[in-house]
Amino acid sequence: MDISTARYTIGALFRDLIIDNISSITLYNGNTEIISPSNIKNSLMLKTIKSKSDLPRIEIAYPFLISEKQSFGKYVYSGTIEISVISTKKEACVKFIDSINNLIMNNKKELKAQGLRFLLVDDESDDNLDLGFNVYYNSIRYSFEFESEVEI
Repeated sequence: MDISTARYTIGALFRDLIIDNISSITLYNGNTEIISPSNIKNSLMLKTIKSKSDLPRIEIAYPFLISEKQSFGKYVYSGTIEISVISTKKEACVKFIDSINNLIMNNKKELKAQGLRFLLVDDESDDNLDLGFNVYYNSIRYSFEFESEVEI
């Protein structure tokens, strides 16, 4: 598997897991914040946020990979992937990130079966952005290794 295909495959693993399992969170005031599957995207597309109606959004950056060919017919890619939540509500960002992290950590066994191993939280960050309206941005970065068969 070439590095470009590996990047797409890894991004899709995270995106599909999130789309299949996270659709809403409940805020402390009892209100529900719903996220549409069409607002769960691979890549960072802040420039496409034109209004509050584009939010909340989950963005999965394509992973940064270093290719390393190994013996025994396997490629191993070491890398990181960053998942971000953008919302007009800080609490929603925090709760979505917590839900995403719990989901990923609770599915490490399933992800390992698909080639992802040594999956760890590498970094977390948050920020406040001005896009013509106040936006909160929280992200979590994971480090991992991805193992795939060597193409013959």
